[in-house]
Amino acid sequence: MGHGDEILFADAHFPAHTFGKKVIRCDGVSVATLLSGVLPLFELDQYVEQPILMMQPGKGIS
Repeated sequence: MGHGDEILFADAHFPAHTFGKKVIRCDGVSVATLLSGVLPLFELDQYVEQPILMMQPGKGIS
């Protein structure tokens, strides 16, 4: 991956295939577990203001 490239980790409710053909499924693995396994392998882009963005559940959604 180079500068400006993005990777998305999403739950099962995200329509990933609508964004592209390269989708890797990790059924049964939480996003937190994926991040803890993958983040040590990547150097985060220090040239952008926020190299990591995390979404939170909406109000009333658990």
